Amino acid sequence: MKKTFFITLLALMMSAGCNTAMAQQQDSEKLRTERAKLRTDKERQRMTREQLAERQARYIASTIALDEETTEKYVRTFCEYQKEVWALRPDRNRKRQAEMSESDIEKNINEKFDREEKLLAIRKKYYKEYSKFMTQRQIQRAYELEKKATGQLVKRKANMQNRKGGAKRQRKGQK
Repeated sequence: MKKTFFITLLALMMSAGCNTAMAQQQDSEKLRTERAKLRTDKERQRMTREQLAERQARYIASTIALDEETTEKYVRTFCEYQKEVWALRPDRNRKRQAEMSESDIEKNINEKFDREEKLLAIRKKYYKEYSKFMTQRQIQRAYELEKKATGQLVKRKANMQNRKGGAKRQRKGQK
């Protein structure tokens, strides 16, 4: 009698475990389909630079625990800072280095030096702005978080380009 009871109990536990596993699998499939539905064309659109800068500033402000008033000042100042930095970006329609003459290369190097000097001047200007409403420790932490976030964006962009490039190479190889 004990053996029969034990075997029946064991069989019930096993069937309950299988049902739970199947339910979890169905739940995860439901989540995947719901996420796919949420990814409409509208939501897939890229954020603008301004939206990205504001989101980054709000993340930094929340991480260093700024109060509401200071957060708003920081977000506004950070976005202004980013706009000035973006204005320094070089022209993307440049020739490849192999196609450049020595004078073109020299011109590009000098332009890069000029951009770096202007960037340093902008950083100093906004450091003074931040100093008006943030402590030095908060400014330092904000710089660290900004650098980390920028590094993550660069890494993500490189990964996406690698994926796109890998898919192109793969298609070419199949033809």
